[in-house]
Amino acid sequence: MIALLACLAAVAGYYSWQRGRYARATHAEAHGRALADAAAMATVIASVWIANRIGVRYGLIAAEGSAGATVGVVLGFLLAAPVQQAVLALTVPGWRRPR
Repeated sequence: MIALLACLAAVAGYYSWQRGRYARATHAEAHGRALADAAAMATVIASVWIANRIGVRYGLIAAEGSAGATVGVVLGFLLAAPVQQAVLALTVPGWRRPR
């Protein structure tokens, strides 16, 4: 439970830091971009945790640790960009995916 709260605090802190990076953008765009960046980071954190738990439960890895974390980081980075694009499309008015 403490680890979950620490992860939530990390995501909230990351959001506020990213929000400051977009100070010159409009309020809606800055909020949307910071939210998208925080969602991408949360995806990586969640995938590490999920890969550790599921990998051990189904016998894909021997024990929780670096093997599960490695699988989770790879999955997280593969999923982070689509999550970020989806959040941007939902939150930033007039946003279009770059080509």
